[in-house]
Amino acid sequence: MSTAVWFGHPNGNVRPGGFSVDGEALHSGKVWGNTVSLPTWQEYMAKAHEGLPSEPFPAKPKDETKSAANQAVQKGVVPDVSGMVLSEAKAALEAAGYSHEVKQEPSGSVGKWYVIGTEPRPGSKLPEDETVVIRQSNGQG
Repeated sequence: MSTAVWFGHPNGNVRPGGFSVDGEALHSGKVWGNTVSLPTWQEYMAKAHEGLPSEPFPAKPKDETKSAANQAVQKGVVPDVSGMVLSEAKAALEAAGYSHEVKQEPSGSVGKWYVIGTEPRPGSKLPEDETVVIRQSNGQG
């Protein structure tokens, strides 16, 4: 999830003032980006994430040589997308001419959010425009 907050004067490089934030009157020259924008962003994101678990970003894949950018993709052959993040796997499958669907499943060896493999298996010859199932780890297992 990503968001941004902008606060400024509609007439250009003029510092806004003459209003209150959290009960404090703000006057021209005393308003900065972190005076209004930062608390606004923080409040919005706190509400947007309310009730969601706090999770770290996924770790970097162990095999750095696998990515959609440096993998040679052959049309009509299912590429090996295991170990990739979902966006890379989707890009590789699309480059090979396939549509995709995602199936999450437990894995004791593949970290959460990373691709375990595909159905059909990598290297399988499959007509273009067919659907390849991306098996993504849900981190359980």
